[in-house]
Amino acid sequence: MDQIPGLFDEADHLLFKQRKFSEAEKVFKKILDLDPSNTHAINSIAYCVKFTAASMNIALPENLFETLHGLYQQALAIEPLCIEANFNLGLL
Repeated sequence: MDQIPGLFDEADHLLFKQRKFSEAEKVFKKILDLDPSNTHAINSIAYCVKFTAASMNIALPENLFETLHGLYQQALAIEPLCIEANFNLGLL
């Protein structure tokens, strides 16, 4: 669990500074391996999925809605009052 803050720093750097979405997603998944109830990591994976889809020069994947919906529902199953997951689900 002591590794988690450093992993978040690494993943956030990959996601927001380097725009390496799939690499950031892998790091967020490592966080979930260490802490399966980490709703921040689940929401961050959803950001990676959205940014990856938005960066493609092709049509959005057909299963994008289902993937994002499933991630937000996963977060809400752990923490029903999670503001970020509820907000993003509402936007979706």
